[in-house]
Amino acid sequence: MTKLYCGELTDKQIEDISINATQATAMISKGDYTTDYNPQDYYSGYAYGDAQLWIELNERIKKISDFQEYNSKIVENTIRYQNSLDNQYLINVNQLIEKKYQNRKVSGLYNNDGFADLFDYHFSSSLLLILLLLGVCSSYTTEKENSMTLMLRTCKSGGICTSTFKCIAMVIYSFIINLCFSLCDLFMFFICYRFNGYTQPIYSISGYENSPVVSSVLSVIVLCFFMRWLCLCTLGSIVLLLSKIANKTYYVFIGSILLLALLMVASTVGTNLLGNYLNCFNPINLILPSKHFKEFNFIKIGNIPLITYTANIIGVFLIFTICTLLNCFDLRRTK
Repeated sequence: MTKLYCGELTDKQIEDISINATQATAMISKGDYTTDYNPQDYYSGYAYGDAQLWIELNERIKKISDFQEYNSKIVENTIRYQNSLDNQYLINVNQLIEKKYQNRKVSGLYNNDGFADLFDYHFSSSLLLILLLLGVCSSYTTEKENSMTLMLRTCKSGGICTSTFKCIAMVIYSFIINLCFSLCDLFMFFICYRFNGYTQPIYSISGYENSPVVSSVLSVIVLCFFMRWLCLCTLGSIVLLLSKIANKTYYVFIGSILLLALLMVASTVGTNLLGNYLNCFNPINLILPSKHFKEFNFIKIGNIPLITYTANIIGVFLIFTICTLLNCFDLRRTK
């Protein structure tokens, strides 16, 4: 049944679904249906199962038809409220809301509920953080334990080149493990849900109607990939700094675990105004797409309302840049 009505819907299909849903509701209320298994006449094999499917399809059709009206009301109220304001920041906020919500519509029926579970799935991110620590935490401490640091410094540009290549290797390593896990996640969820509608906007997914993103689901999946990669690169650059400071690998590993725990707690409890600003520099937030894409949230930068995921990307990229420069700066100084 889902395959039969999947995609752009015509008026005839909408009418058929409405009629069948009405008949199904009447049939259930009267109890006038057979309980025999009959896969030839029923999609689910049972009359009651098909009735529930028709009712569910009709509810989804109603939700789709009401969606554009819901967004139009938001835009109208925003414009009306904006005209009565004299605060520039609030005017900018309302203009941003108007820009993001205008012309939103969902014109098709797709099996895309599985995408919501994909965005809420964080177990692979936990495994990635563990692999990152195991792969990076001994980058400098192994050289210290084997007395290779002095030898590298005697080589022409040895310290600078080593530091640069270690940073590059960490970025490539993060990309490879992130790509492998992301493809595995997408493949396993596709096997379980058989979802479609990659080209539909993300606000067509149940629970993401108020998303600040207007791009397609596929675009958001790609964005989530790069956000998680930036998170891994930033944490990796911090671990490199810890490895440069410490003399033993287990010191770096313990310090990294404590840092991750602190960042996770800050991401969970930092919900006040100060916490929202600090969390813009928290790389852990980048691996939580549902936190950014479900609701329309923004922070104030002067008179500019900046959407939270944009602020988070900018803040974390700044941390990554600083940590990478510190890696090179320290080795140049000690060359």
